[in-house]
Amino acid sequence: MNHDGVSHSSFDESTDVVVMGSGMGGLSAAAKLAREGVGVTLLEQNNMPGGFATSFRRGRFEFEASLHILTDYGPAENKGFVRKFFEDELNLGLPMIRVDQGYHLILSDEEIDVDVPFDMDGFIDVVASEVPGSFKALRQYMNLCLEIGRAIDYIAEADGNPDPMVLLKNHKSLLATAGYTAKEVTDRFHIPPKAVSILGVFWPYIGIPFDRMSFTIWATAINSVLTRGCYYPPINSFQISTALDKKIRELGGRTYYSTRVEKILVDRGKIIGVQTNGGRRIRADWVISNASPTTVYGRLIHPAHAVPRAAKRLTAARKNGISLFVVYMGLDRPAHELGLTHHEYYLGPDMDTQKAYDIGDMLVPHIATSALCPNHVVPGVSPPGTCELILNQSYGADVWGQVSPDDYFETKRRFARAAVGHVERTIGTSLFDHMEEIESAAPQTFCRYTGSHKGVVYGYEHDVWDSVIPRALSLPLEGYIKGLEFVGGHGLLVQGYSAAISTGRLSALTIMGKMKRKSRFTE
Repeated sequence: MNHDGVSHSSFDESTDVVVMGSGMGGLSAAAKLAREGVGVTLLEQNNMPGGFATSFRRGRFEFEASLHILTDYGPAENKGFVRKFFEDELNLGLPMIRVDQGYHLILSDEEIDVDVPFDMDGFIDVVASEVPGSFKALRQYMNLCLEIGRAIDYIAEADGNPDPMVLLKNHKSLLATAGYTAKEVTDRFHIPPKAVSILGVFWPYIGIPFDRMSFTIWATAINSVLTRGCYYPPINSFQISTALDKKIRELGGRTYYSTRVEKILVDRGKIIGVQTNGGRRIRADWVISNASPTTVYGRLIHPAHAVPRAAKRLTAARKNGISLFVVYMGLDRPAHELGLTHHEYYLGPDMDTQKAYDIGDMLVPHIATSALCPNHVVPGVSPPGTCELILNQSYGADVWGQVSPDDYFETKRRFARAAVGHVERTIGTSLFDHMEEIESAAPQTFCRYTGSHKGVVYGYEHDVWDSVIPRALSLPLEGYIKGLEFVGGHGLLVQGYSAAISTGRLSALTIMGKMKRKSRFTE
């Protein structure tokens, strides 16, 4: 019996590592550990893998829950991190489809209506054509973004342990810009305002205002979209989740679904195991959490007094990122008949990111909408003669908590009608008359199905003080409980599929490194 009342002989089974949650980060961590022969058990509260990387059916339509594009994948001749991991390390056997179309950007108040390609040179050419006189400044700006991208690639290739001297010698731009916002750096280049508005099409991938957003994260997002292109699964993101789950089991790992971790057991500041909703106790020296530190330190660590004050202070200081209100539509006409010509849209009055962010903190229908019509990349994603359209609007994590249970469904219907009407008017199409299926999801929906704290989809916000460089430098100081690692949107890198996959692999490598050091110490 340890001093906290947990008997070391009372465990029902044991493993090296417990992975808590099957989002992209958790699945990737478990797959990497299993590939390297480490005993790993993945526990997921839902009845299927994926977290946000999933799909669901309504009538004869199967809807993608969250993915718009997969970045850092790349063509065979220029593989990105994700492709190298999936193909070369895991042999996942899941081919991806290149997204040949970019965004269709419509900003009504700024009189911008332009197709934005997912290609660096093509993007610069389009913007220069729309905004004469912007080419030189934009090319210099994009060259800086490319430099930041190469630095981040180096950090990834160094498995999160870059040589400081290499950074100082070869990646000075990363260090020189790390303490600045996207607005501060962008303003230095004197890019015409209209060109900056078009550049802002990448804002929804980050979700905080331009004058608070870390330039490192901003440049990384631009670079990841424009240098290696964007990809999409053969049908939807659930294929990635099930392929990773299958690979984990093929490599000897174990995956359990409808199994929620209720307690992370700690003794003398170190992980000793977990307890599930069924009362099963699993012995482990390591836990990788796909759940946020707010959730883990707030209610899962047992005993509660094992949570250091510093951990509580840090989670209180960090700000939860955005959540989403999403409308999923199955339409009874092909996309081209409805004037839906692109895979992705961004529709709004302007590119005032502060205004869009502030409105997201109010319980009112949004003025900016991103939309996905996956039929342009995967024609068979819906039945013949039909198409799907998925609308996304960003909201603060606490806003939908203002809705009472009695008003919840009517509020969702009202917001859905407003979102669909906004898209109809902006694109100039008819959606209500061709709607066969419609479903909507609020932050409460994501909280229910994924366990995400308040339904947050983007982890913690990446302000300058809490972006990738400060997080990397502070990681050694944040090991508040030995054996506990975090992955996904609350991890080291920016939010999104590729970043979650990267943090999963990185956490696995981190644990394996600590295992080796422990083994040498005890020999």
